[in-house]
Amino acid sequence: MERDSFKVLIVDDEQINLDVLIGILQSAGGRSKDGNRPPYRISVAKSGPAALARVAADRPDLILLDMVLPGMSGFEILSTLKGSEATRDIPVIVISSLDAIEDVEAFFGLGAADFIAKPFHQCIVEARVDTHLRLVEQTRLIERLGTAIARGPE
Repeated sequence: MERDSFKVLIVDDEQINLDVLIGILQSAGGRSKDGNRPPYRISVAKSGPAALARVAADRPDLILLDMVLPGMSGFEILSTLKGSEATRDIPVIVISSLDAIEDVEAFFGLGAADFIAKPFHQCIVEARVDTHLRLVEQTRLIERLGTAIARGPE
């Protein structure tokens, strides 16, 4: 069975950050540890409203979210995503230079799955993205198994 590639949305208003993150994800090639995962499908948004529109249109598997954005803050975006039944289960990795403990506690308090401090380090971005996408994959498998068990023997 061929696996689908994962959709990753990167939300940042700085083109240099987008370029670095896209480069990291493309160089990782979407490789899983077993080498069986196809490349990531990467999309970007440069503002809060654009991010929410992209989430509604594409339903990404993972979001990398900067917290300082035009239009609305990352805090507002995260709160909106986690407050909606349709999007609350999408893992969000906060990417930010706001790394004071109070800020990090706020990220997690709003429902962030993880945090990556700027400037980015390739091995950290790759490891955290891979970890969260493996969790998405495993969760989907468990849900399929649960559905099959609930249906009973055919």
